[in-house]
Amino acid sequence: MISSKNVLIICMLTGVFVTTAFVTGCVEHQEAAPMPSRGKATSLLPKGADMPQVLVEGWMNSESAPELQGKVVVVDLFATWCKPCRDLTPHLVKNYEIYHRQGVEFIALTGETASDLPKLEQFRKELHPPWPIGYGAMSTMTALGVRTIPTVYVFTPQGKVFWHSHMDGTLEEALNQALAANG
Repeated sequence: MISSKNVLIICMLTGVFVTTAFVTGCVEHQEAAPMPSRGKATSLLPKGADMPQVLVEGWMNSESAPELQGKVVVVDLFATWCKPCRDLTPHLVKNYEIYHRQGVEFIALTGETASDLPKLEQFRKELHPPWPIGYGAMSTMTALGVRTIPTVYVFTPQGKVFWHSHMDGTLEEALNQALAANG
């Protein structure tokens, strides 16, 4: 017979396991450049799936939601407390400088909320991402199947998944191929 003390211990260990699984995903990707794939992740949307509606509490670096229709779109899913996310941002900034001129739209989404705006503002001041940052985006992150961060998606101008960072290849390869295919 399982005692209530043992049930409590099992519940605590389950919570530790779930938290560790999420955080371990975060620390899994330490290098900032170039951004290789991080292996298969079955919960993420497959190639060709529709981009879900982007629902956020608010935007930083933009007055409103950017126009994504008809553009190749890079979506960075991150958190300010995630060191690999922070390490990845300078690499994304370099890609933004190259590919935004070619019509690629970049956005970042975080589950952090308006109560985290000071942390988000500090993140922005330190790392200088020029793209719109949507906060309070947990429902969109869930719809994208994100279980670990950082995760980066590339969507076609038709709003279909072209690549994500758990697939083979690099972000640069995916952007070059997406632009060539829609060129």
